[in-house]
Amino acid sequence: MCGAYGFSVKDAKEVYDRFEVVNQLEDLKARWNVRPGQMNPVITSASPNQISRMFWGLIPHWAKDKSFAYKTINARAETVATLATYKEPFRHKRCIVPATGFYEPDKIHFTKPPYPWHYFKLKDQKVFGIAGLYDVWKDRETGKEMYTSDFSVS
Repeated sequence: MCGAYGFSVKDAKEVYDRFEVVNQLEDLKARWNVRPGQMNPVITSASPNQISRMFWGLIPHWAKDKSFAYKTINARAETVATLATYKEPFRHKRCIVPATGFYEPDKIHFTKPPYPWHYFKLKDQKVFGIAGLYDVWKDRETGKEMYTSDFSVS
């Protein structure tokens, strides 16, 4: 289960060129340790030539509050089409999360936490995309919309 990923580009232009986006994010820069609960760059299927930021931790549009976000890390291929949380986003709200690598804990050689983490990256491509899902949650008290996403590499 991917609990963190790296976005270690030297120049944001690498991302813009790789995904052919036409806009630019202010202050997009390298981050070696992107974790759930943080804002991350994404490209949605609704706007494939635009890059934006979303909160990592999917909050379904029907959720009552934000606490749902920390329950939805790492969508699983076996259940993504059937679980209520992911069913709608899986059908209609897909995204790409630009990355340069991801971290996985070594649970094979170590049986107890804290596990050492390994960083995986592609040999032939600096920037790649991780398939993800997103949803738009609306705070019932303030009426403010929050764009949230989730993905998994496992």
